[in-house]
Amino acid sequence: MKIDSTDRKILASLLENSKFSYRQIAKRINVSAATVMNRIRKLEGNNVITSYSSKIDHSKLGFDITAIVELKIKKGKDEDVYNGLMVNPYVTSLYKITGPYDILAVTKFRSREELNKFIEKLVGDENIEDTHTKYVLDILKDDNAIRIDHPAFA
Repeated sequence: MKIDSTDRKILASLLENSKFSYRQIAKRINVSAATVMNRIRKLEGNNVITSYSSKIDHSKLGFDITAIVELKIKKGKDEDVYNGLMVNPYVTSLYKITGPYDILAVTKFRSREELNKFIEKLVGDENIEDTHTKYVLDILKDDNAIRIDHPAFA
């Protein structure tokens, strides 16, 4: 699917606020609401838009601790570890990576005790050879969306 400037503007609006109505987006980008509706349906149908979500401030829910955890997995045990981490409530993002570690997990905790228990469980897992944890001091940017309406991507 070819993405044009109208699609980019629609996507940028949805990234800003996924609750914008077709009419609100249309007004912002100077097209009809019907055009917005048709374009969004096409973007959804082609899996460019895969879901809609809300951005939540985890610290307001008591999850003040963010840790980045790298894991080295025993050969052939990747799927077992991935599957366990995918459903772990503390894991907010999970990436396969290159380098000495195999997985990078972004995690959120309410206390150091929760973080310690999480790490102890990982260390006790026979499928995990090694872990390396980084405690996040401050979150400078937390936005997983590429701003495709930026001139660099035109």
